[in-house]
Amino acid sequence: MAFVITNGSNEDFYRHARGYFGSFPRQQVQPGRFLKITPPVVAIGPDGNSTPWSFQSLVYNTMITSVQRGRDKDAVIVCHGSFTGQCNTTLRGLHLPLTDQTQIDTVKAVLDMLEPLLNDPIKSQDTNNLNQMERTAGLPNGTLINLFNVLVELRFERLNRVVILACQLGTDTNLLAQFGRCLGCKFIAAPDSDVYFGQINVPAATGRGRFVPSNVTNWLAGRQGARLFQAAGGTGSLGMQMVPIPCSHQSNWNFAADARNLAWFANQFFMPASLLAGAPSPAPYVFPFHVIRDGASLNFFLPGEAGYAQHLVQVGPLTGSDFRLPDVADTTTGP
Repeated sequence: MAFVITNGSNEDFYRHARGYFGSFPRQQVQPGRFLKITPPVVAIGPDGNSTPWSFQSLVYNTMITSVQRGRDKDAVIVCHGSFTGQCNTTLRGLHLPLTDQTQIDTVKAVLDMLEPLLNDPIKSQDTNNLNQMERTAGLPNGTLINLFNVLVELRFERLNRVVILACQLGTDTNLLAQFGRCLGCKFIAAPDSDVYFGQINVPAATGRGRFVPSNVTNWLAGRQGARLFQAAGGTGSLGMQMVPIPCSHQSNWNFAADARNLAWFANQFFMPASLLAGAPSPAPYVFPFHVIRDGASLNFFLPGEAGYAQHLVQVGPLTGSDFRLPDVADTTTGP
């Protein structure tokens, strides 16, 4: 079983992610293999943007949730991927402030400082060295030791698998593995492309003139990149179009459907009905969805499609899961 952690913000991305996992309590990790999500979704921080959601609070809440859930050693984390500039996406990592007191994103430069401390905890006692590293990186004094302490606690939880649904984090497998080692999990996975959560406004999608399949087909004809989804028995059709917002990880969406019952869509393209037993059904007129974009194209994949798992990059087993602190009289750094 796994748990989901998201930001408590009212930003659409996080709000829709919470709604999605409420209706679809599974996360595909390999073709045909899903993690079972144990509700409720853990939302860090109050609704709204007044309290920042930092990497430090993410690690702390992951540790606390793992303790509370007992046997839940798999985690799904929903957050933004990091990028710099309007159209520059070369800086990989998490678009999260490192701590509640800093604004720097959690990226490779930060992990490069943290990982040696975790591999050799004796180094964490060298205050002068830590202060020098912090000054060089422009971090307040105490940042690294505070992060070190919460990461050590999380490592003792020995998480099995962490899935981070953050845009493009999986494009750099070395960085992804480094995140995994710092978190102390055995396996880690992330998408190599952009991630979207959203909602289908069903009444709008089935508006006047769209209640027959031919109207959905005609709707598709004038929309670049739009996809047609059809029920296996030929009793339903749905059109979806992704319209990416330039120089961002965001997108607008258009829809057209010939019926308001989208149960077939959920069962064929998200997950089989057998995996949804006991989960609350989506609201009658709001259908949550989640996709991974197919690289830079206008195509995208839903969780039940083979292409989804192909864009979810996994690395492991990782050595961070073997971590332990040395005893007081033990000055070795071996496992």
